[in-house]
Amino acid sequence: MAGSAKNLTMKWPACSPEVNPIEHIWAWIEVYLHKKKGYTTKYLDVERKIRELWSEVDCGMLEKFFQSMPRRMADVIDARGGFIRY
Repeated sequence: MAGSAKNLTMKWPACSPEVNPIEHIWAWIEVYLHKKKGYTTKYLDVERKIRELWSEVDCGMLEKFFQSMPRRMADVIDARGGFIRY
């Protein structure tokens, strides 16, 4: 019986950052870092700033991304799994 259950899966693009909310948080951090004047490339400074920015992510920002998921999924379906703009 263990092998008789069927697993249902969705065909999903191997890499689909436009439907992954965490990618938008990383993009927000990246934009901030690139806009900052005097931006350093020292590993420890960059790590410290990323941790600082990460702690600034609030529930409202996350909620906005999660609320957009049904629209994003519909767009992916319309694009037949292809690229969508987000």
